[in-house]
Amino acid sequence: MSKNQESNREKNLAYYCQRFSELKTNKDKKLGTAKHKPILLLSVIDLISEGLIQNNQITVSEELINTFNKNWKILYSGSYKSGLYYPFYHLQNDGFWNVKFNSDFVNTLPVKKNYKRTPTRITKET
Repeated sequence: MSKNQESNREKNLAYYCQRFSELKTNKDKKLGTAKHKPILLLSVIDLISEGLIQNNQITVSEELINTFNKNWKILYSGSYKSGLYYPFYHLQNDGFWNVKFNSDFVNTLPVKKNYKRTPTRITKET
């Protein structure tokens, strides 16, 4: 690995460490802090280490669902319900995760008052 590649890798690692440390999580007086996002990220890291994710495109797969559910059972014992759909969508608010919906999925979403549907993503109208 060249010095430039190593420097970029360290910058990327530092960037993601910072982003991960600042995750926006749901906080509820009764339920506490939601653990969905950190558990999804740990699940993605697990799949990367197993060689099942090899590029910068993470799809909802049986492996991801099973890994998320396994990690959820091991790491969380609170009152929040497990659900991969919560963090997969909401991680896009943390500055490093982008969601691109399958057009078949987008066409099944209900139309909300201040949102418009496009073929590949949901965007907020101004």
